[in-house]
Amino acid sequence: MDSNSRVETWRAAMKDEAHPRHRAAWFLFSPKTSPKAAARLLEAQSLDVIPWLYEILDTPELYLESSLGQGRAPIHAVGLLGHWQVNAAIPRLLAIIEQETWENDVFDEAITALQLMGPEALDPVLEFAQSVAKDKHVDLTAIVCRVGVGEERAFAYIQQVFEHERDDVLQSFVAGNLFELDNDRGLDYLRGYLRRAKVGPQTRKFIENPQPRPT
Repeated sequence: MDSNSRVETWRAAMKDEAHPRHRAAWFLFSPKTSPKAAARLLEAQSLDVIPWLYEILDTPELYLESSLGQGRAPIHAVGLLGHWQVNAAIPRLLAIIEQETWENDVFDEAITALQLMGPEALDPVLEFAQSVAKDKHVDLTAIVCRVGVGEERAFAYIQQVFEHERDDVLQSFVAGNLFELDNDRGLDYLRGYLRRAKVGPQTRKFIENPQPRPT
């Protein structure tokens, strides 16, 4: 089925209450859908829906604001994969991070989805970090700090990114992720680093007065 046919299938599903995709279509193609709510309400149909989510992610036209769903369907698809903790989707989510930028909502949703995947995401993310462009590493620390709790490899990775980052805003963000991973150990390390190395004002401010992020 080509991309145009896929879009038309979804369009038909929205119009036909008897269509097997009807319920899913209204959640996936409504711009204001909450992925968390959709995950709960579509849970019983998840085995059918998951292949449809992959189909949406593989349909370039659906990423456009002019398309059905105003370009939100791939974002909702990613959100559902995260809330359902579909670990088989981890490579697809990492591909989105590699191909997209923080300016695109689907990129942010992929970060959030990977954060929800749990410990099984740690190895794929760290392996991905070995080959991906350096400008993605700061974003990856936001995933590692959630899926790598209690893991020495997670602490070492975020510590390495922190020490190599030269942008003050980004370095302060990474410092926050190290603190989130392990409050006590992270803070001890950051304060020790502050005594022996120079940092920018925003990073210094965080280290001197770290504030937990809202969950």
